[in-house]
Amino acid sequence: VLKWLRPGGHLFFRESCFHSSGDTLRRFNPTRYRDPLAYSEMFGRAVLGDGSRFQLLATNCVESYAQLKGNVHQIYFRYTKLCRLASDRRSRMLSTNQFSPSHCLRYEKIYGRNQIYTGGDVVSQKLLEECAPWLPSGGRVLDFGCGLGGTALHFATQREDIFVHGVGSSGEMNSFVMGRHIKRDPALRQRLSFELTPEFGIPENELKYPPNSFDVIIMREVLMYLEEADKPVLL
Repeated sequence: VLKWLRPGGHLFFRESCFHSSGDTLRRFNPTRYRDPLAYSEMFGRAVLGDGSRFQLLATNCVESYAQLKGNVHQIYFRYTKLCRLASDRRSRMLSTNQFSPSHCLRYEKIYGRNQIYTGGDVVSQKLLEECAPWLPSGGRVLDFGCGLGGTALHFATQREDIFVHGVGSSGEMNSFVMGRHIKRDPALRQRLSFELTPEFGIPENELKYPPNSFDVIIMREVLMYLEEADKPVLL
């Protein structure tokens, strides 16, 4: 499939994850149900001789299934074909080493579940208190570089009257996040969402959000991993 795609071409598919859908007992079912992280690892190993590879653009549960049937195990994936770029070298290193699934689990043992940043929920609570004057009821928060989603989750659970949107840049971490997020309460998922930005930087050095889309923007230990051209866009 990677060979079939042109550079920038997209691959979209939907899979039943974790277990089968519905409650009908089947006499024979050859399907192997995986978690989202398994797909991330599988597609991450596909690399052509010229360096072309897959990059995950988006993954989430199919909301129509979730809302109408209570089935959050139908997961969609959208990948693009990424040619080898000089600017993605650092991100590639981070994805395969510092923020790989095994390393993320180690961070969690130190900082707490869903946390990869120093201070864990203690710092998340301090950030929430600092942001409180700018967060009215119905306020919106953008967590740029959300990691495993710990800070975004803390904001959303401590303030049930706000909306939080987390943005990450690691396909492996995003698959990790979504594998947990789809199991959360539907009411919480209405206020807490996640998305993935390209690993090699902000597209064309532009933010796609209209002005005044968020009341508060938070970033924890993020700037050190961004390309120099992207930093002025955020700041």
